[in-house]
Amino acid sequence: TEPRQVFGARAQRRDHALLYLDMDNFKAVNDTCGHTAGDELLRQLTAIMLTRMRGSDTLARLGGDEFGALLESCPPEQAVRIANAMRETVREFRFVWEGKTFNIGVSIGLVPVGAETGDINQVLAAADACCYEAKKLGRDRVQVYRPDDHGGRHEELEVVSQINRAFELGQFRLYRQSIAPIAPGQQREPHYEVLIRMLDRNGKPVPATGFMPAAERYNLLTSIERWVVSSLVEFLHRQWTTGAIPHDPHGGGERGF
Repeated sequence: TEPRQVFGARAQRRDHALLYLDMDNFKAVNDTCGHTAGDELLRQLTAIMLTRMRGSDTLARLGGDEFGALLESCPPEQAVRIANAMRETVREFRFVWEGKTFNIGVSIGLVPVGAETGDINQVLAAADACCYEAKKLGRDRVQVYRPDDHGGRHEELEVVSQINRAFELGQFRLYRQSIAPIAPGQQREPHYEVLIRMLDRNGKPVPATGFMPAAERYNLLTSIERWVVSSLVEFLHRQWTTGAIPHDPHGGGERGF
């Protein structure tokens, strides 16, 4: 189905809104009480959020503790009211499990969908990025996407979406570049600089300068650093065990891991 048929905004000239919701403090419940408690928490959260939505709205779990909500025939002002009502309901909710009580919050990215809106991938990317912006600004808030206010940051929001997709699909790659002394014969053991690349939609590597500024702005650096360290340790263990060094298909100064 074409995105414009899904939303109906272009064909029917109606305003809709897409919400991207990410639960705050959900990990504490999973880590403390286990996944069974986490699953029950998600069921209860779904029930209470639906009480703040209209019958024509759709709520769906996107994965983990992330949800998406489509508000059909909903002007931007009304969409903001609904999003804030959902946020306040989650904030006031108390989850109790085996005598332990947890406070849960939710960060929400809101993207108005109209006749001039781009395709569904662009809408999802903007909503995802706005949700990360809400978390960066303190969590438990609604961040509305307004292209005029963001100016040149639209491309940055697209990069944030690509970073999230790279985590989900395993599209990060490590490279190594040899570090050698200028004077020959002074270095006995090889030394390397470790570099990270991200694959774009066409499978081509994107240098760190193409995505690290956005990762820093939206607090994704820690996740990337953890991936680099764990992947490097795994590679070194494999190399130590087998003694094999993978062939670099790209050639040049950088060699792929």
